[in-house]
Amino acid sequence: CIDKYSSFPSISKTCDNSCSGHGTCMMVNSDTGLVVDKCYEGDITCETICECDADYSGLICANTINELELKQNIRKSLINSLSSLTQNEDTSIDTVSTWVTTLSSLTQNTDEISDESLRTSQDIIDTILNEADSTSISYDNIRNILKVFDSSISSRRRRLNIDVDVDESHTKN
Repeated sequence: CIDKYSSFPSISKTCDNSCSGHGTCMMVNSDTGLVVDKCYEGDITCETICECDADYSGLICANTINELELKQNIRKSLINSLSSLTQNEDTSIDTVSTWVTTLSSLTQNTDEISDESLRTSQDIIDTILNEADSTSISYDNIRNILKVFDSSISSRRRRLNIDVDVDESHTKN
């Protein structure tokens, strides 16, 4: 039995997959992106990020830069194809639902989403929302896409901000 007034042990946060063995785990302030000395489980003011070795990239340094560029190009092609479909396909409840499912699937791996693909995805979402309104699709049918897209944007933005802040903190030392 644990006494509710006793403190829990401080457990440091760790990076996912130990940066795939291709990077260094860094602890940063969640709001500023500046490097901090300590970051414990349950502390929402900090997070861990991977600073990838020179030839690796991604949130957990799992891909070489060339591999990631290839994956981003493939993802870009798929997202562009979906964009074309949303502009040219006849609109029905089924087609809009399929667009939602497809875009949700295409945007789940945030490492593989380039800034250009993110902008194209935003345009697709605008189209989906407009068509959903005109076809009377319920909010429940499109809620998932909004969650996935919000997660993608947040993850990309956080990664971009942290990259800049980590680089700046290294130049100050």
